[in-house]
Amino acid sequence: MSGRDDRPTPQVPRPAPRMGQRFCEEPVTHIDFDMRVFDGAASSHACLEYLMPQNAKFKTLVRSRMERTGETYMQARAALLLERMAHPAAEGAATAPSTIDRIRAVLEQYPDLAYRGFRTGGVLQSDVREKGLSDAVAAEEAAFASDRACLLTDYAAKEVELCLDYLANLRPNKHPNVSSYVLKHAAERWSRRGGGSGTYVSNGALIVAAILKGLPIKHTPRLLFRLGNINCEFAVSVADMRNMERRIEGI
Repeated sequence: MSGRDDRPTPQVPRPAPRMGQRFCEEPVTHIDFDMRVFDGAASSHACLEYLMPQNAKFKTLVRSRMERTGETYMQARAALLLERMAHPAAEGAATAPSTIDRIRAVLEQYPDLAYRGFRTGGVLQSDVREKGLSDAVAAEEAAFASDRACLLTDYAAKEVELCLDYLANLRPNKHPNVSSYVLKHAAERWSRRGGGSGTYVSNGALIVAAILKGLPIKHTPRLLFRLGNINCEFAVSVADMRNMERRIEGI
């Protein structure tokens, strides 16, 4: 009898991937790297996720920000990644990140943000009566996950780019004073300038663009016994918005 054990080596089950994350097709038997690409290694603008914080310099920056701001590790990490994407030249990047990469960084910093806006966290009484409380809550979770995934699509990226072009014409204000829903419709009207058919703009795409632009934001988040607001407010010049409306109307 041979002393060699011919029994197959059991595969260690891998955790389920988070939204927007892809695992390798082959089983991972060891990890000898500290980064993995979100959307495939073939993408020249891939957003890199630090699976294991072996990058000592980046980890030091995260810890330093935690001490300075009081943020959690994930909050500080997300904020630093967002700063890297906003200023790629400062990090020595060869190419600027794609729009979807920048959207992903914003979503990491704002876990309640989705295509239609911020998560309210409420369920309809009719759903509770029909499905029961636990099933109604599960359905709301699934709907939010689907809505959030919509922001990582090509058409959402085009909406964000349109909003960035529109917001470039508006000066920032000191205090948040204009609803994201108002700005979204203003961006849609601006897309119809020159007699064009126009482009639909989602509330979430406008919010992402305004955050990328660095506009001050005011939002009422959801709490345990309080629904959140699907919209938020940004600090922009109302006078500039009126000037834009005149330009659209050709006055």
